[in-house]
Amino acid sequence: MSTPGTKQIGPHSYSITMMGASQSLKLLTKITKIVGEPMAMGMALATKEGGKMTGKEQTQLLGGAVRALVERLDEDEVLKTIKDLVDTAECDGKKIIFETHFQGKIGHLFKVIFAVLEVQYSDFLGEALSMVEGSGLMGTAPSSTETGESGA
Repeated sequence: MSTPGTKQIGPHSYSITMMGASQSLKLLTKITKIVGEPMAMGMALATKEGGKMTGKEQTQLLGGAVRALVERLDEDEVLKTIKDLVDTAECDGKKIIFETHFQGKIGHLFKVIFAVLEVQYSDFLGEALSMVEGSGLMGTAPSSTETGESGA
């Protein structure tokens, strides 16, 4: 495992460690089961009109994502998947204590999840993640800058 870089999100610096290939594939399979359909819909919408989604399209996509989460997995599986993603990151050089670090900061949690996905799967999902980030779907794009190496 290696640390490919750091993402700056708000006032915090997150170091994200790459997972091994087996762990990465298992987690990607779980993530695909959760958001595969909405992600495909988002990529289709994001390629439309210069990559910008209308408010109605964003609402439809978010509705699809929520529906996919509800239909495909129970809350324990979703929580485990999110924790598995977050476990690959440290915040300001310290291990993240999930319950307290994100308490009252669910929006921040989703920015961290997005940053982790961006690092873990950039070679596979890089273009799709860029389209979603540029679409406005994630709200204001996180102030994420990679300061380390991101190659293999």
